[in-house]
Amino acid sequence: MKWKLKAGKLKANGLAFVGHLKTAPSQWKLKTNKFIEGNFNLSNNIKDISTKLSDKAIEFKAKVLDYVERLKTTQVQWKLKANEFTVTNFTYADSLKTVSTKLNNKAVEFKAKVLDFVERLRGAPMQFNMKFGEFVAIGMVVSLGLGGVATQAANPFNPILSGATGGATDAYIEGSEGQLKHPLQQYAVTKYSLIATLSSAKGEIALIRANNGEEYFVRVNDLLGDADGKISKIHGNGLEVSEKDQIIVLSVRNRSSKK
Repeated sequence: MKWKLKAGKLKANGLAFVGHLKTAPSQWKLKTNKFIEGNFNLSNNIKDISTKLSDKAIEFKAKVLDYVERLKTTQVQWKLKANEFTVTNFTYADSLKTVSTKLNNKAVEFKAKVLDFVERLRGAPMQFNMKFGEFVAIGMVVSLGLGGVATQAANPFNPILSGATGGATDAYIEGSEGQLKHPLQQYAVTKYSLIATLSSAKGEIALIRANNGEEYFVRVNDLLGDADGKISKIHGNGLEVSEKDQIIVLSVRNRSSKK
């Protein structure tokens, strides 16, 4: 009895399995169809993606080609700019050369002017010495003509005055004691004009103009003024006359003062 029941269950299970086997191909066929449809859909999706990628690739290629063209244009522009810069540099270099040439010419002119000025400076002392020599010669002639104040010697640095003698007769006046007074002893020291002073290794002399318009050379220890003053010093700016208790300074061109 048990064996019959088991055999019945086994048969029922076998029939169920056979039924499953019969329905499995249909299910597999359905799954296969679904798989195939899925593959078609995937293929279509792949095609769409491929198309899109191709479009993107074409766009990218177009952009790359446009960029290359721009680079070529930029390169040409830069080449033009470089040529313009080169031309400008050449022009600037030529301008610099022109300016340099002008500066060199100015420098040569300036150097020539400086050399000319130096030569003039070198010649100036000689001209001054000539003028000084002419002045001394004139003084010698005046001294010789006056005869009293200037000695008969040709050298103006030799003794000039000897008391109150010499000079033109009509230039003298009679003093209180009856003696003749030299033109350089007739007025106060400040009334005389000191024209110039000269100095050499032999001593100093001065050129004085009296009120009568005559000019006389004098040196240290000569009399000057109406107060028996003596010339105590002759220097570059004037001379000094000692009168009793004072010293009178007579400056060149009669700028006088008292100490």
